[in-house]
Amino acid sequence: MAIFRSLRPLDKRCLWGYLRIVIQSSPSETKLKPAVSALTPRRSEGYVVAAVAKALSILDCFAYRQEWNLRELCEELPLHKSTVFRLVSTLAASGFLERNEVTGRYRLGSKFAILENVVARHEPICWLSLGPLQDLAYR
Repeated sequence: MAIFRSLRPLDKRCLWGYLRIVIQSSPSETKLKPAVSALTPRRSEGYVVAAVAKALSILDCFAYRQEWNLRELCEELPLHKSTVFRLVSTLAASGFLERNEVTGRYRLGSKFAILENVVARHEPICWLSLGPLQDLAYR
């Protein structure tokens, strides 16, 4: 716990993201829900663009389920179907989402793989944890 307190905020977010992935990959564990609170930003957060917050809440849904259709996203988020459609279409056109032409469902796009490579190269917690993780692997 002391290690967690000593981390910078960016490192804490990275660690939390890794924990979410580990929890999600375990079928017996409870799935994490998306942060719908992003739709109603706090005043202390400064200037927040509402449309961007809504788009990020859509992307956050993919943290605990791989594929969604528009109806499911509308049921999950307090957004109108036309808003979800426009935001999903924009995210798909930008490469952040991909549409399965057979099922009509959306999944994360290849743009995230590109961004993940950039983050992985600059994320100090990844390098700090590499040694202990390798030690555990060889036991």
